Amino acid sequence: MKFKNNKGITLTALVITIGVMTILIGTVVIVALNEGGIIGKAGEAKEGVEDVGVYQDVIQAVLMSKNKNGKINEATFTKKLKKIDSNANITCDENTNSYIINVKGNNYIVEEYGNVTVQE
Repeated sequence: MKFKNNKGITLTALVITIGVMTILIGTVVIVALNEGGIIGKAGEAKEGVEDVGVYQDVIQAVLMSKNKNGKINEATFTKKLKKIDSNANITCDENTNSYIINVKGNNYIVEEYGNVTVQE
């Protein structure tokens, strides 16, 4: 009895493999590209990281602008904020001795002694 020497794959196995791969690729593309998918979530995460970076820059500006009494020197504070965002808006609230600032589209309240809170 002679044995057949089979080397390679059959056409049926190749077609089935290509079909399974196509289904898998289609599923991955749908999951990655839809609204709540991986790419959408990455964009949201990027925005969050940028907001945190601006917040940290504001805190650094506050710390670098404090005088010996622990109060914020307004001229230095304004200069530091303008380095972060040349379009930064700074308003002093005389009633509460705090600053209401807008830096890169984010609103913050900076109290007299430097506490920074995000204004929603």
